[in-house]
Amino acid sequence: MDVDLTGRAAVVTGGTAGIGLAVATALTGLGASVLVTYGRDRERADRVVAELGPGASAVEADNGRPGTARLVIDAAVERFGRLDIVVANAGETGRSPVGSTEAGTYDRIFDANVRSVWELREACVPVLGEGGRVVLLSSVRTIMNTPETGLYAASKAAVEAMVPIVAKELGPRGVTVNAVAPGATDTALLRSVNDQDAIDAMAAVTPLGRVGRPDDIAGLVAYLATPAAGWVTGQVIGATGGLGL
Repeated sequence: MDVDLTGRAAVVTGGTAGIGLAVATALTGLGASVLVTYGRDRERADRVVAELGPGASAVEADNGRPGTARLVIDAAVERFGRLDIVVANAGETGRSPVGSTEAGTYDRIFDANVRSVWELREACVPVLGEGGRVVLLSSVRTIMNTPETGLYAASKAAVEAMVPIVAKELGPRGVTVNAVAPGATDTALLRSVNDQDAIDAMAAVTPLGRVGRPDDIAGLVAYLATPAAGWVTGQVIGATGGLGL
């Protein structure tokens, strides 16, 4: 099974923490050079790049701002001279209770989770060649029907809707497009909208008996980026520990 990524170059948005950092670590472990994006914390980004090794670099990117994706892709091509793998991981979450959703929540979530992914796809298309890989991050929330998550779930459903269509469009060029839908995963993003009791409740209804760890998701994302997954495209694959069954 060919999982060697030596000589390949990747972009991982939101790659300095949580699932994104785990993905960047997995890709570099398989030999890829990786550019990670970060929001504001340059010191953290510098530490991550040092930990990932000499093939890594970072670029500041406001994930919700129009035009950012083009700057990220251009930075990767300038740094590596090529681009083979794009992982759209960065995103936003938030509560959206019916009738009392805070002003600006819609724009914040959809700009970060939908517009940014669409623009990243648009920006990478001219660059990716035969054997290119696009992996988008969705969420188990698209099937959980959890109260107060309507905007977040809708934004991730939009991401999932892109996958089979873009896979058909890019398939003739030898580029695969897939999404990974994590279940509850212990990250700062999860804890920003859930207390420990809520996280424990998620673990209790997960067949494997715990919430996920970033590495649980990164292994699947990394596999989809390898030559071994060359016959997998247009799929939304759950990495949930069974949550939502």
